[in-house]
Amino acid sequence: MSGTTRFGIALGTGIVLMAALGVAVALSYHPVRPRILCAMPLGTGGYAVYFGYTNESDELVVEPRGASNRVLPGGEPTTSFAPGSSGSYPNAAFVVSARAGEEVAWTLGPRTVRLSEETLRCPIPTLSEPPEDVAWVAPKPAVIEPTPPPEPEPPAPEPPPEPKVEPPPEPVATKPPPKPPERKAPRPKPKKEVTAIATVEAPVALALTGLTNMGSGMAIQKGEVDSLGDASVKADERTNRVVLGALGGVEGGVPGGTLDAKPPKRTPARIKTRPKGEWPVDAPPRAGSVLVRLSLLVGTDGKVKQVKVIRGAGAAFDREARAVGLRALFSPATVDDEPVESWVPWDVEFTPDEF
Repeated sequence: MSGTTRFGIALGTGIVLMAALGVAVALSYHPVRPRILCAMPLGTGGYAVYFGYTNESDELVVEPRGASNRVLPGGEPTTSFAPGSSGSYPNAAFVVSARAGEEVAWTLGPRTVRLSEETLRCPIPTLSEPPEDVAWVAPKPAVIEPTPPPEPEPPAPEPPPEPKVEPPPEPVATKPPPKPPERKAPRPKPKKEVTAIATVEAPVALALTGLTNMGSGMAIQKGEVDSLGDASVKADERTNRVVLGALGGVEGGVPGGTLDAKPPKRTPARIKTRPKGEWPVDAPPRAGSVLVRLSLLVGTDGKVKQVKVIRGAGAAFDREARAVGLRALFSPATVDDEPVESWVPWDVEFTPDEF
């Protein structure tokens, strides 16, 4: 056999092998890769397994349930796969529950993923960050001194004894003189009752259509009905003093009484420097993030003066959280633009590198 013939046979054989390899690759290729995101241990000893996927193509891929899309020990896997990734926990494509020791696997096309001891455990969800509010420092209670008991009043002096008065001697009985004949008095004529009606200029009930709180007290606005004296009288500071003094709305009938009092203006503390905590070296291993809740006493200079642990997570995490809280810097709270001390709630979250 000549060299040309051998070369032709070898070339044909290579072409056939390459074609067979291409067909095998085409048959084994699937654009969607199945994934196990994590496994959450259940109280019954089993697991809740969270599955996800990655679609490497730019189009929606549909794979019906069957031999190429099935889940063990049983379940209904998703059949529509959007381009890109399904996301991380807890954004799973679907979830399967299994008992302890039971095989859990998902077959999608030529690929199969299985639950094993090396499967990542799902992190424990943490509480969301609470809104920033201010716990105002309660004022010190006023010390009220006890009122001394009143001094006893001196006893009243006894009245002097009354002198004895001897009764006068009884008069000698004599015959009374004869009575004169009685004469009937003439009946007086009835008099007509006359009632004097006095005209007094006094204001009737106050009927106004509006009261306005002004800088000098309360002004009186003239309306449709005005029975406080003359309706043409203009409301000014002098008339307001007289009217408000009669009504008891202003102390002494002058501005500056109880109607002028304003509530204090309060401004809560605001964060200026937010330090971050690091995972303690001596902390025990955890499956997810750890949250330590603190309460910080912010002074009038904005620095943290005291730290209280409201809800701890262990000695190592509490120690690091206290150090983080002491490094925080705030704009102090104010009352009528004057800095005051205030308690501020604060959370320190520790997150390991692998999550």
